Amino acid sequence: MLGITMGAAAAAVIAIGYGSVGTNSPVLIPAVAIMGGALTAALILLLARGTGGQTYRMVLIGIGVNSMLGSVVSFILVNAASDTAAMATLWLTGSVNGRGMAQFVPVMVVLLVVCLLVLPTARDLSPLQLGESSASSLGVDVSRRRLLLLVAAVVLTAVAVAAAGPVAFVAFVAPQLAVRLQATAHPPLVGSAVCGGVLVLVADLVARVLLPWELPVGVVTAAIGGPFLLYVLVTRRRRTTL
Repeated sequence: MLGITMGAAAAAVIAIGYGSVGTNSPVLIPAVAIMGGALTAALILLLARGTGGQTYRMVLIGIGVNSMLGSVVSFILVNAASDTAAMATLWLTGSVNGRGMAQFVPVMVVLLVVCLLVLPTARDLSPLQLGESSASSLGVDVSRRRLLLLVAAVVLTAVAVAAAGPVAFVAFVAPQLAVRLQATAHPPLVGSAVCGGVLVLVADLVARVLLPWELPVGVVTAAIGGPFLLYVLVTRRRRTTL
């Protein structure tokens, strides 16, 4: 929603389209994707200055940035060579086909480092959802925690995008599944991560084995995630109306 995924994807597509970098590059693609995600996050924060940190304003800015970056990606794909465009399009759909230890090791190293930094702040996530003033009154350093979580989100998103492409709707569906399975008021951090991993594995199994033709995993997650997101929005609206 904030456009960080598209920022990482756009940077990687630029590297693939104009830098002759393969989608399986274990170093260059993750580095470029992280830079793209970081620059996108910096742009969003710059544009959101003066909004008082209001979440909905930041989301609207992110949607606009996401649309602009999507146009950049489309322009590159249209003007790239046919084989390069095909390779980039497959990667943009989100796929774990052909991924091995060259992608697994960097992702796990970054994941462990970021988790060690972020997990101690997990207790502050619930107060932060109450709003800036309420979280501050509960003793949370809002500015520092928000910056740390944003940096962690940028790094994790960029590394995931670099490894498998922007697999759609996992970030939407996984927390909602975790809330329903664990019966919590807010999405649990570890439970959401586990649900996200299981969702990708199941979608990849469906895409490779159960369907009559092999598809990228991003196609299946989008097919699952779209209707599920609509279901969540409709049921939440009904509860609010009642």
